[in-house]
Amino acid sequence: MKVNVRGQAETYTPVAKEQTVDNGVEPKAKDSIENVAGLPSGTTFTWKDNTPPNTAVTTPGKVDGTVVVHYPDGTSEEVQVKVNVRGQAETYTPVAKEQTVDNGVEPKAKDSIENVAGLPSGTTFTWKDNTPPNTAVTTPGKVDGTVVVHYPDGTSEEVQVKVNVRGQAETYTPVAKEQTVDNGVEPKAKDSIENVAGLPSGTTFTWKDNTPPNTAVTTPGKVDGTVVVHYPDGTSEEVQVKVNVRGQAETYTPVAKEQTVDNGVEPKSQR
Repeated sequence: MKVNVRGQAETYTPVAKEQTVDNGVEPKAKDSIENVAGLPSGTTFTWKDNTPPNTAVTTPGKVDGTVVVHYPDGTSEEVQVKVNVRGQAETYTPVAKEQTVDNGVEPKAKDSIENVAGLPSGTTFTWKDNTPPNTAVTTPGKVDGTVVVHYPDGTSEEVQVKVNVRGQAETYTPVAKEQTVDNGVEPKAKDSIENVAGLPSGTTFTWKDNTPPNTAVTTPGKVDGTVVVHYPDGTSEEVQVKVNVRGQAETYTPVAKEQTVDNGVEPKSQR
């Protein structure tokens, strides 16, 4: 009498299980079978034609695959499965980085993310609503912004960031210029700065403590002064300057006048 022994493929029923993997990660065939423990010892699992589902997708979601279950008795069967591909926004965590820019300069969204190199190739960065933080501020310091990180798979996420705006006193360098005035004339603070045109519109200039250099000197030459440069953002800085005081002989021009005296009388030099 013959006894027909069923193949294990007839006896067992592998159950498909949806597994979830990151974008571009190759799933394991075994992880798509729910009841591995209930199948015979020595059972193995491969992807059909050694072709795993393509998880390097441009849109996250479910992709199809076929697992081949190989039993110890040499029989096998195929199981249709689904593999869920996570959105890259679930997988990655962009880290905010504080960047510093000059007053009025538009910051780059990418420069506010610390771990750009650790995000997928092709990731891009924009300011939310295409609105960068306003750095044209009247007071230097930190302003808020929101970076949108756009992944190659079409997912995105927002990152709250801070942008530090430098004081204009840090950005600009006023250059001292020696001006020359007549003895006793008050010099203008602005005229002691060479690069006024290169400083921000609205910058003003005063003498420190409202005390201009004393040019009413008994000896012509250079006197010291301190110009305070006041920027529109409320910061300021001091510049040490020299003011050259002309000799009065340069300033004045005596005019000869003919005088008339009697014979033998000494004429006066000033009359």
